[in-house]
Amino acid sequence: MNIQPVVPLKLNDNWNLITRTIVPIISQPAFIPGQDRTNAVGDTVLTAFFSPSKASSFVWGIGPALLAPTATDDRTGTRNGRLVPHW
Repeated sequence: MNIQPVVPLKLNDNWNLITRTIVPIISQPAFIPGQDRTNAVGDTVLTAFFSPSKASSFVWGIGPALLAPTATDDRTGTRNGRLVPHW
């Protein structure tokens, strides 16, 4: 299950900033005998898209994506953060 709010913000008459945060809530069975089921939060992904505010039949956006190492269990995250371009 993901908690995934999308928040559009009007920057000015020409541009919008659209943010989307994804926080995965993970429940997975044990992978090896003797291991317990894992119930945890995974790594959080935040994307921010700059998009033209003028209406058209094609909507596009470009901006950064940030992977934040917020996992509460080593089996549900990467332990590494990343900042990359996104479109």
